[in-house]
Amino acid sequence: SFNAPQGQCPSCNGLGEKHEFDPARLVPDHSKSIDGGAIACLTDKGRIPFLRVGMREILALAKKRKFRTDVYGFMGGKDLDDVVAGVEHLKAQGLVDGARVGIYGGSYGGFLTLMALFTKPDRFAAGCALRSVTDWRTYNAWYSNSRLGDPKKDAENYKRSSPIDHAAGLTKPLLLLHGLKDGNVFAQDTIRLVETLIELRKDSFELMLYPSQDHGFTDKDSWLDEYRRIERFFDRHLGD
Repeated sequence: SFNAPQGQCPSCNGLGEKHEFDPARLVPDHSKSIDGGAIACLTDKGRIPFLRVGMREILALAKKRKFRTDVYGFMGGKDLDDVVAGVEHLKAQGLVDGARVGIYGGSYGGFLTLMALFTKPDRFAAGCALRSVTDWRTYNAWYSNSRLGDPKKDAENYKRSSPIDHAAGLTKPLLLLHGLKDGNVFAQDTIRLVETLIELRKDSFELMLYPSQDHGFTDKDSWLDEYRRIERFFDRHLGD
């Protein structure tokens, strides 16, 4: 276990466990792709190309009352600090190359990936954000208001919690992926972020849109394409 900003996190479910790279596998283990969470993908200097670390244990603690209330008014604050603490723990154990740490996730995990790259660019070398919320002001009110308050009265909460307001901080490679038929997090979130990045003259991002896919992909070919792109992206930016 290790101490994170929101409490002690158990070392379980493969935290820090090395996985042999099998070129016969087309995509990473989908069970490691967490909606409502994020994944740190850390490279190893040795024989094993990648050490994939699920941060599910850390973020699952948010289900407890203290951790849920700790992120009230600032999503992407203490919850992201916990992810960083997990990475720092592995660095301290000598398990990873701290200069080659990537992060990816879907939905809230995609949101955390964007916040990581935009607000903590010194901690992560690359990231892949899937079906990500980029602006809480345009997301479902029942979800956002209970965590960030009223959009008008608590405007500062939305500003500090929305990746689109921190896009100027992007300095590392970013891959954005989104299904155009997403009925939960509309693709417009990612498209608006792309427009903002263009206006900021950022050139370290890539975009892939999937015309037939919803929030959860159902088409096998689209799903394989998505994770092949993520694998190649990390291989380019985190590999030797």
